[in-house]
Amino acid sequence: MNEQADKINETLACFGHTDFREGQREPIEAVLRGDDAVVVMPTGAGKSLCYQVAALMLPGTTLVVSPLIALMKDQVDNLEKKGIPDAVTINGMLDPVARAEAIERVSSGLATLLYISPELLRSKTIEKLLLQRNVVRFVIDEAHCFSAWGQDFRVDYMYIGDFIKNYCEIKGFNRSIPVSCFTATAKQKVISDIQDYFKRKLDIDLKLFTTDAARENLHYHVLYKENEDEKYKALRNLIEWKHCPTIVYVSRTQKTKELACRLTEDGFPAKAFNGKMAGSEKVENQEAFIHDEVGIIVATSAFGMGVDKSDVGLVVHYDISDSLENYVQEAGRAGRDQTLQADCYVLFNEDDVSFAQFDFIEDTEGQIVPIDFAPRVGGGMMELLENYRINLYAAAVYGKKYSLETYSEKENLFLTQFNYLPTKSGILNTDELNLIDGKRYIFKHKGDFVPECPTSVASRIA
Repeated sequence: MNEQADKINETLACFGHTDFREGQREPIEAVLRGDDAVVVMPTGAGKSLCYQVAALMLPGTTLVVSPLIALMKDQVDNLEKKGIPDAVTINGMLDPVARAEAIERVSSGLATLLYISPELLRSKTIEKLLLQRNVVRFVIDEAHCFSAWGQDFRVDYMYIGDFIKNYCEIKGFNRSIPVSCFTATAKQKVISDIQDYFKRKLDIDLKLFTTDAARENLHYHVLYKENEDEKYKALRNLIEWKHCPTIVYVSRTQKTKELACRLTEDGFPAKAFNGKMAGSEKVENQEAFIHDEVGIIVATSAFGMGVDKSDVGLVVHYDISDSLENYVQEAGRAGRDQTLQADCYVLFNEDDVSFAQFDFIEDTEGQIVPIDFAPRVGGGMMELLENYRINLYAAAVYGKKYSLETYSEKENLFLTQFNYLPTKSGILNTDELNLIDGKRYIFKHKGDFVPECPTSVASRIA
């Protein structure tokens, strides 16, 4: 056991780290034991390191299925920068020469970590290539794409189980090759969908590994702005104050270009990113941001999945997210370097809030609450977020009145006024909330909602 721990630490050192973050070591040890696993870790907590370290220690090829070409390229590029040449990606954006070189590296055994999209599992070339190799683990990144309950559902993910089964049959294996699934989405329905899928397809049980979603280096702020001009002025002031790599999230594709143009014209060079852009333009703009050729990216929720840029110090939601879960993932793209103190701002006004886009139900005491926070019928898991400022964001989004002065007076006033943390006992002002459906939810009070910046700047922002 000590020998394996030493080997894990030696491999970790190849990535430039001396210690693991919370929750990383356990999934690695599970992989090395040959366990099947689903790993839920918040954005920025280091999911990719879990399967990369294990892949370098396993005696064969690890296949990583990932939904986005940019995500795969980013992973491979980052490994190469660390002096780790073992990874390669094969995708439709490669020219014939680069594709042939990638295939040769896998075929010869020089690359032991192969990234592909789920669509390529239907390729006879890829199937033939993998049959030549000893695939020792299938890793499915962004595994929430399995679930029809998620906004990122991908039909091609549903073929993965069939491919693994067929591969094992051709190879003459008695059981499935081990599988690891990774996601930042902690909704119980999504996790159940992933586990049920692999039980049905391969008769394997994925052991669940979870990590606390708290990100102590992120500071959340909500600013109410009367109109678009005030919003834009606040955005410019925030960018000028922080002077760091910045992601600005908006709700509409056209707005990404409009806002990026406006910022650029005002002396803040920015690029746009949205799901309707041509693939080449998306890659070009993302690369410009990642490599610091431009300091600001204005994007829809299509941006950020798997993008490993450690020095993002500011995430601004110019428009509110369509759910709290998405907000946490998007805001979590700030401060991936946990030594960096990063800020996450929501700029909103009443025009942003359309109650028609949210589902509401009545809880057991007749209170109207967002469905994200409500206990599911039949005693399922209740979705709660554990940070005061994120819950303040919830009140700003879902509440009917917007008085930030009232919100920030006291924890108890906030909770009792908005009833967004219901418990079975009705006690809302304790540091530790009651057990709900077998899980303990911790409520952390982070203080008043005041921008932590010089007074002169704060007065302009607020």
